[in-house]
Amino acid sequence: MKAVLIKNILMILLAGYTTNCFTQNLTPDGVNDTLPVQTMDSVTVSTRLKQFNSSYLTDIVGARVYAGKRTNTLTLSQNINGLSFNLGRTALAKIPGLTMWEMDGAGTQLNIGSRGTDSHRSIEMNMRQNGYNTNSDMFGYPEDHYTVPLQGVAEIQLVRGSAALQFGPQFGGMMNYKMKEGDTSKVFGADLEQTAGNNNFFNSFNSVGGTKGRFTYYAYYDNRHGDGWRDNAKFNYHAYYVHLGYQLSHKVGIKAEFSRMDYVQQIAGGLTDQQFGVSAKQSVRSRNYFQPVINIPAIILDYNISPATHLEVTSHALIGQRNSVQFINAPNIPDTFNTALGSYNARQLDRDYYYGFTTEARLLHVYKL
Repeated sequence: MKAVLIKNILMILLAGYTTNCFTQNLTPDGVNDTLPVQTMDSVTVSTRLKQFNSSYLTDIVGARVYAGKRTNTLTLSQNINGLSFNLGRTALAKIPGLTMWEMDGAGTQLNIGSRGTDSHRSIEMNMRQNGYNTNSDMFGYPEDHYTVPLQGVAEIQLVRGSAALQFGPQFGGMMNYKMKEGDTSKVFGADLEQTAGNNNFFNSFNSVGGTKGRFTYYAYYDNRHGDGWRDNAKFNYHAYYVHLGYQLSHKVGIKAEFSRMDYVQQIAGGLTDQQFGVSAKQSVRSRNYFQPVINIPAIILDYNISPATHLEVTSHALIGQRNSVQFINAPNIPDTFNTALGSYNARQLDRDYYYGFTTEARLLHVYKL
């Protein structure tokens, strides 16, 4: 009985499948479809090459090997918006996976993170300039207080993942600012850029550079100041950079560099939800200030020992400090004049000093098996 039932079910399914296959060749009226098969003409798609200034590091750069590593490189140019404001979110938008936090509207501090790390003052990133470190403390508290003006940067290089551990213990990656150098086609060249904006913002970036025989030079000075969008948010930023290069021979070249950055920023302070609802621009702190000062001298030696062997030695020092004075209390506690003391309430004063020195030597030899 079961065998007969299974046989009947299979016959019904087979009949439905056959009918379905047959009716697929019929029009809704039951007539065979006689539309002829037509071959379409070819379609030509044309486009223009869009200039894209984001790419990857080559296998070998100087004495460094980047083959097989996850890298990115970004060439900065005038068509990138926000360079004069030093806004990381606009300048670095073409590098995927980065997190930028703007803790102020002045661009005095670049906060960069990668792979989900903390972006506060780029503490989880190994930050470099022309190959040498700019983190204030490389191991204990590696915040990066040094902020370079982006108009003086030619290229941003990023090494991701564990490949960046060869540069330092920060597991977020290594980011290197390759600075501009003097124009090799002229003895003297100048770039003067003045930018004005809302809230009394003004940025003055001025650079000179050139080449004379074996000697090349480049230098800039940048001053950026303004009142800020919020009350009690004024800032005054200064940056200096000098690069001197001399080619001793066709094999040996030496570079001497000095960088300095300092700024004073008024800290507007936080707000409670109720205060924020009334006005997001208001501030209940008028005596809170933050001031970092970073000085970085460096010497770089390049020696092409042979066509297959290259030596690069970099020595640099970081001498700086981080100062702050603040009335440390919750936003709902006003900073008022204390009649009992005959003065304002005491503020907390913090002073940190940084002294660091490194010498890094890399020897590259290219061979074939």
